[in-house]
Amino acid sequence: MYRKIRPEICREDAASHLARWLRPMLLGPAMPLNKEEDFVEDILASTELVADAEIFLETLPGMSTADFVRRNRADVAKRDAYPDPASPLRVREGVLRNKCVAMVGHLADSRGVSDAIARERAIEHFYDFYMEAITVGHPPSYNSYTGMTAMMNPTFLKQSEDVVMYGLGLTSARPSGLVACERAPPPYHALFVFALVTSICLRCMPSLESVDELATVRTFSASVFQGGQLSLSPIALALIRLAFAATCAVVTAAKVRRGSQFKVVRLPGSKLPGGIVEMRGWRTQGFYTSWAWNLLGLSFLLGGTIPLLVACGREDVLRDNPWLLRAALISFEIAAPSAFLTSFIVTHALWPQAYKTHGASGTVGFKGWINLLQHNGNSAMVLLEIMFMGGLPVIVSHVVFAVLFGLVYIAFLWFMANRWSPKHGPVYPYFFMDTTLGARTSIFMVLLMVVMGVFFALFALLDACITAIEQRDYGVFPNLLCMPLDLDDDLTMAPSDYARSRDMASKPAGHESTTTLVDGRPYLPNLVVDSSDEASVVASALSIVLLSIRVAASNGATDVGRGGTRAAAAVAGAGAADSLLLNDYPIGATSRRFSDMSSRLSCVKVTGGITNALFRVTGFGTIGPSIATALAPLVSSRDAVESLVDFDSVLVRIFGAEGMIDRDLETSTYSALCDAGIAYRYLGRFGNGRVEGWLDGYSPLACSDLADVDASLAIAREMARLHCTFVLPGGELEDRHRGVGLWDQLRGWMDQARGYAEFKTPEDTERVRGLGLDEIEVEVRNFIDSFAASSPPSNDEGNGGDGGKGGDESDKGKERIVFSHNDLLAANIMRHQDSGKIQLIDFEYGGTNYAAFDIANHLNEHAGGTSAEENGIPDYSRFPDPERQMSFCLEYVRTSRGLTGADVVDDDEVLHAEANDLLDQVQKFLLVNHLYWGLWAINQAAEEGCDEFDYINFATSRFKEFRAMKAAREGA
Repeated sequence: MYRKIRPEICREDAASHLARWLRPMLLGPAMPLNKEEDFVEDILASTELVADAEIFLETLPGMSTADFVRRNRADVAKRDAYPDPASPLRVREGVLRNKCVAMVGHLADSRGVSDAIARERAIEHFYDFYMEAITVGHPPSYNSYTGMTAMMNPTFLKQSEDVVMYGLGLTSARPSGLVACERAPPPYHALFVFALVTSICLRCMPSLESVDELATVRTFSASVFQGGQLSLSPIALALIRLAFAATCAVVTAAKVRRGSQFKVVRLPGSKLPGGIVEMRGWRTQGFYTSWAWNLLGLSFLLGGTIPLLVACGREDVLRDNPWLLRAALISFEIAAPSAFLTSFIVTHALWPQAYKTHGASGTVGFKGWINLLQHNGNSAMVLLEIMFMGGLPVIVSHVVFAVLFGLVYIAFLWFMANRWSPKHGPVYPYFFMDTTLGARTSIFMVLLMVVMGVFFALFALLDACITAIEQRDYGVFPNLLCMPLDLDDDLTMAPSDYARSRDMASKPAGHESTTTLVDGRPYLPNLVVDSSDEASVVASALSIVLLSIRVAASNGATDVGRGGTRAAAAVAGAGAADSLLLNDYPIGATSRRFSDMSSRLSCVKVTGGITNALFRVTGFGTIGPSIATALAPLVSSRDAVESLVDFDSVLVRIFGAEGMIDRDLETSTYSALCDAGIAYRYLGRFGNGRVEGWLDGYSPLACSDLADVDASLAIAREMARLHCTFVLPGGELEDRHRGVGLWDQLRGWMDQARGYAEFKTPEDTERVRGLGLDEIEVEVRNFIDSFAASSPPSNDEGNGGDGGKGGDESDKGKERIVFSHNDLLAANIMRHQDSGKIQLIDFEYGGTNYAAFDIANHLNEHAGGTSAEENGIPDYSRFPDPERQMSFCLEYVRTSRGLTGADVVDDDEVLHAEANDLLDQVQKFLLVNHLYWGLWAINQAAEEGCDEFDYINFATSRFKEFRAMKAAREGA
């Protein structure tokens, strides 16, 4: 036969000769598979044997085929129909597969086998065997149509028949010629890569604290849109998520009940058996699509349960079981990107490969309603969640969760390879997970992990972009608008800047988060806090803390709210206010990050204050990393931010006694006291209050503690430090405090008290009428006239005076004028539990005054009466006796001399003389002090009523003691 074909033979002759040669070959040895002559005639009639001749000639040793090949390739139809001679694998797989289908179909019909799955399995086995034989076993004899040019021998044909019979299930003995392997364990290099990637992921696992930072009740119960038609209540979020979870459960149940089958898709070189694999029951959930789908359903189930518990008032369940929050967050962080990954892989990998391998019939399985939901509905549900519902977060730093999930799935596939369909042999649902591909197995595994990580990162970026759009376009997250004021270059405190801030914030562009800087601290004039709403208190505290840390970090301060913020004021005064702009930072109470942080803070009301509502907000130490993360893009150093969060609690003071205290002046004064180290931290102010530092390790004194000798002497020393060392900064603040304000305050409060016709209740009105305000007014005027005549205060006198320092005889008996606290009751004196150090707090009544008045006030406060239990009834049996009064004054004078640089004297007589002189002055102010606080209490009763504290009781007691003390002195 070989000698009949020459290069110079025309194509028609070659075709004729090949036809005459092939006919007996197909009707002879090939008869077991081709028993009808018509089948052979169909093959010969439908083939272009000239191309086969070209390939055949190339296999003959020494045959010159150049002319033949050149003429054959010149035919455009032939060139397009057949691979180029330079191709390493010259095969038309579609034609070859069709031949296998025809031959298997013929044998199956003759044996009465109608099972479609069995026929498909036999076709795949026969095709694998055929391809292996003609491309590996006998490469020189390959022929793209019949494939049997040089293999028509009984052994080959018998092996072909055995393979087909085994595939049809007509024999159980595995034929020796079957290419497909019986087992497909992962290769060693794949196991090594698996172990390496797993160890890296475990090492890079996020901390439990970082998960808890996001996995909060607020995260799952707050709607993306706060207010408006799109706002969703916790119960609405719960119902929608539970509906999504139910949808996932229904689809899973339907798939389990109906079962599924798929055609095995393989890459060249695979040794896995082909054909159709049928899955029943739980095995239908082995696809990654089902894993991601079920995990998404679980995340919606947990994410719906959390707001449902919130709506039912059972948040205690979540506090006792934090794993619910963690599981809900982690499951969503894995399932959400996996939903998009599934849709992408199905669309761009599995569907095209199935169509290429099996044609249109191979994609039928993708078109069912179950698969459409799992491949497309999952992405729709995720988008609804992040865009319109709760906006659950996906953080790039948690990418290892996705990679670990992929590794678990790979291990699952390896375990299940021979368990999907034991009769079929090893199966991998995805061609890129095939363990028979050699090195490609490990390469595909690494690529899969990379793809999962990339999709996770892309989804996190998408989530961040959606959040940014929500913040800027929909106004869901109010931004801070910081409008720095032009502070004087000499860093003067300016109380009027608060009024200017309010004026700016009242303009149309202003909103709740409009922020200015006054005294170097943030001020939110439009933010009004409801003292009955703990969430409002926490939000105000967090807002001020974030702003104050931002200002301090931007200006290189080493402390927040205590001295360090003067640096911020300096920068603003120097014209560098642009560095303090905060308008890019979302801090509104609806911001997801803000909500996450606030949900980790706790709030308790502090007892002891009768003028203000006081709250302790705790937990800043735990959210320090979150604060650093939030502010890191806005400051130069993340470490600088973390170093500034050196506290766990702050004090929120909601102002009371409105109209009786100038809060602008009082706050600027408090800021100056903090910068001087007299008062503790002042972080910032909002519309009706401010945020101060919390004194850790300190506790307020009780009235009984004031009788303690050591405590009393320590208070005397601290009062002397205030009177002698604090100097008001120049400028407006000093001008506002110039001269003693006591007498103007008494006149004002007296006029205010006489101006009330009615109080909160008729009973209160009658009780006030019985206080004898006419008599009290006369006493007030007498004191004012008396002091004006005996020791007229000069308007030129500033604070500080001589601080208790002894002077010449001309100064003897003259009242010293200093900056006074004016309200040193026991609750305003804090003592460290270990060291006993004294810290004065609550300077809201502070101002320029007589030092003797401050001491007299403190002595009167020994009687108490301001606690909730005492309810306005002091116990004057606790008033210190003359010996204790003298001891207090003596310690005050001794300390004052040391602080002011006066000559230290060892002569007790000199010290006692000065202390006696001071004590004489104090005696005058004991009576004035009773009138002072009695009038204050009447005005408080008129403004706030006596439900929580009986101010009228307190006024009655103070006036009664005033009369008793006055009568005793007149009698003496």
